[in-house]
Amino acid sequence: MFFIWTFLLGLYLISIKKYNVSLIAIFIAGTLFGISIEIAQEMLPYGRNGNLYDAIADALGSLSAVLLLAFLKKNYRIEDSIRTVKK
Repeated sequence: MFFIWTFLLGLYLISIKKYNVSLIAIFIAGTLFGISIEIAQEMLPYGRNGNLYDAIADALGSLSAVLLLAFLKKNYRIEDSIRTVKK
């Protein structure tokens, strides 16, 4: 789930001209979102438990998405192709 969320967030932020966001910031955003969900699961009374291993899996999903974004950015110039499609 966090792979898809981080990948789509990164693709969106890369595609708009206003922001020059680094891939590290995208990774941190995805990881912090995953950790915050784990904390919320621990605090809310819905029978869900926060888990350290789930937080690690969320971070690894975010890392995988950022690595794919870095590959696409380097090899396919996704910033230019997305902006060209939008025009």
